[in-house]
Amino acid sequence: MNPAKYELHEFLLTAENELHDSMRELPRIREFIEDLPKTAGSFRLKQIDDLYQPSYDDVHMEFLKCWPMHDIYAPSAERVYVNPNSVHAHTYTDVVIECDCGAVLSRNYEDAHNSLRNEHEHSDGCLPHWRLRARSEMTKKRYHLMHRLGRLGWKGSEMAPRLGAQTQAMGPYANQFNTTIGEMYAPYRKLAGNTYRYLVHYADETGETVASIYGHQEQTLRKWAREYAEVPLPDALTTNSDE
Repeated sequence: MNPAKYELHEFLLTAENELHDSMRELPRIREFIEDLPKTAGSFRLKQIDDLYQPSYDDVHMEFLKCWPMHDIYAPSAERVYVNPNSVHAHTYTDVVIECDCGAVLSRNYEDAHNSLRNEHEHSDGCLPHWRLRARSEMTKKRYHLMHRLGRLGWKGSEMAPRLGAQTQAMGPYANQFNTTIGEMYAPYRKLAGNTYRYLVHYADETGETVASIYGHQEQTLRKWAREYAEVPLPDALTTNSDE
């Protein structure tokens, strides 16, 4: 079976299409994040004992539902991540746009009338169409981010703080893009189902191991594999297999 023919969460795999050993630490990192106090706005991977930090890219942290803190908040030589459960997580959105005039803009629902943060920093010579373009780029960046996060398993309530938005605004916001949060999340089920089936049936991993990495119940991944996966079962198994 050639895994390259199917959509998988490839960031979990090695170049040889095996589960990367460092991914076995993801449950421990997830637990660390969940245990952070809500007053902690950020964290660094070096806070986790005996963790080899270079093994993890931003996509792995996004898989754990957090995101890198933008340099406008905390310029740092090392990667700093936003605590997604912080009461102030929405103030650290990394959807940041630079206007042609040089103003750096972001959006936060606490800002009056949902205006762009730092909008007063536009230069005196900023042209009207530059400001319109900045707003358009903000919307486009949010659109692409929401679709990408959906494929990583983010639900609307988890996307909201990263976008600087309120949870109840996510459904209507997705509707503006002629889609729904559910439709954005749907590809994740197929990707997770494909990856689960591949790792369990072709890479000799246990369902328990894969489920712990995903942070789901094993029965959920088995269900998604049955209903959405495109990776075929080995010939030795029947189509009625319970995975």
